[in-house]
Amino acid sequence: PAGPPTPEAMYGVLQAWAGANLSARVQVLLDVSGSMAAAVPGTGRSRMSLTLEAATQGLDLFKPTTEIGLWLFSTKLDGAKDYKELLPMRSISEQLAAGGVATLEAVKPKPGGATGLYDSILAAYQNARQSWQLGRINVVVVLTDGRNEDGDSIGLPGLLAELGRLQDPRKPLPVIGIGIGPDIDASELEQVSAA
Repeated sequence: PAGPPTPEAMYGVLQAWAGANLSARVQVLLDVSGSMAAAVPGTGRSRMSLTLEAATQGLDLFKPTTEIGLWLFSTKLDGAKDYKELLPMRSISEQLAAGGVATLEAVKPKPGGATGLYDSILAAYQNARQSWQLGRINVVVVLTDGRNEDGDSIGLPGLLAELGRLQDPRKPLPVIGIGIGPDIDASELEQVSAA
């Protein structure tokens, strides 16, 4: 028979259990650039339609106490800014009660809008860092179908440097990049997550 589990193994199990019981605080960044209107082969639907369906169904996977906020990004969505808030940070149950699903389902890609990825990630990260909460899994999730197309942006080296500067080991805040479709730059998203 196997001996008793090592303290490390026990710690791992406890950590996983605690994680499963912690509510999250999720800042979502959703790409609404023009290319999100592109059809997904074999589905008869757009990238945006499938992404929104996944996002709204995904709400059911979280605890009702999990907090979620959602920003849209493209280029120049809000004056010179590439991003704007769609759903303010609130619990899933509050989002559902306030019609958050209908608000999300009504999102349309911006015709001709490019992908202002770097500035939007930095702004969302700064916001999530300022509102970081103890006792929650704090995370920034980026849903994009493209690579950065905003030449007037901080640039990838600048973004990685800023993300590095904003780290606090006592307050972990990972960025999870989710690429949609064949036009993404996987290494770009991986570098952002690694930073």
